[in-house]
Amino acid sequence: MQIPSQISFKHVTPNGSKLTATIEGDDLPNIIQVKGTNDIAKVNRKRDRPRPADWGPITENDEREDDDEYDRDERGCHRFTMGRWESKARYKSLKQTLIFIKKRRCTRVIQEASYDEQGKLVNVTPIATITSNSSIALNGNTVDLVWTSAQENLIREYACETKLSTESQWRKFDSEMPMGAGTTYRASDVPAVSGRHEYRVVAEFSDNSAPKVLLTQALDVTVNTGGQAEIQNFSAQYSTNFFGIEVLWTSTAELSIKEYQVELKPADAGDEAYQLAERSDAFGAGFQYSLAIFPVEGTAFPGPGNYTLRLKAVFLDSSEKIIPGTITNIVVPVEAGLAA
Repeated sequence: MQIPSQISFKHVTPNGSKLTATIEGDDLPNIIQVKGTNDIAKVNRKRDRPRPADWGPITENDEREDDDEYDRDERGCHRFTMGRWESKARYKSLKQTLIFIKKRRCTRVIQEASYDEQGKLVNVTPIATITSNSSIALNGNTVDLVWTSAQENLIREYACETKLSTESQWRKFDSEMPMGAGTTYRASDVPAVSGRHEYRVVAEFSDNSAPKVLLTQALDVTVNTGGQAEIQNFSAQYSTNFFGIEVLWTSTAELSIKEYQVELKPADAGDEAYQLAERSDAFGAGFQYSLAIFPVEGTAFPGPGNYTLRLKAVFLDSSEKIIPGTITNIVVPVEAGLAA
């Protein structure tokens, strides 16, 4: 997008006038806000070729879809390349700052531009600053990057980059589009190898000026190649509410877990008699799990009897772990609905 070099009054009156501007180029905004006000108005955009007649009448949804990034050339219509904007409110001064906004599936601020008393564009300077509570921290095996923008202007994107301290080349693993000052952004990375990893957030500008490093941190990371499964508040008992076995637990640590499995065997049989009775996906540390096992003939739980139950974690590398403290003896009495 080319920032308008001039804004003007539509009609000069003693009570003020609406502001107008013409915008050209790619990646046009579809709304513009006068900064410091609630004056947000639509940009009436035009294509560099007419809309094909077989597209039918224009609707609000059509206009949003037409703004998508995919190529419309096969249907005979190029992207928007020019737009005309008019403010909703009236102003007595041309000395204003405009916020150019792209609203599609999400809303993002393309950039801001300030104008003097004659409506001429003030020199636009790329700006990127963040607040002091922005951070890069290691949480388990995951590196979390969180930053809040204080000022944004001419930012094309925020690039999240990493490298080992022994490497010279930075690798981009994520990026965020600018959404306006005051926005909090988040990104994360899971290092594949142990070592000292360096992370940074870089602002890249649309005017091709030099990128600016906003946040940087070096972290010593030890990658746990094995899995981790720790729980608390485990219980397994027969329930008269549904005439089955209820299994409850809360995870306190999960790493590389594919799923949990509940196994049953007759109480007087050896460990080789354990059979899968129920399973659950892993949902992360702090999750409260609840499984119900119903009696089904021909399964690990066919009906009344004495059973031994255990909880097992299966990891992504196919290794398994019987979780300590989960081996439980359960007596299932003869109840209505269960065949003896």
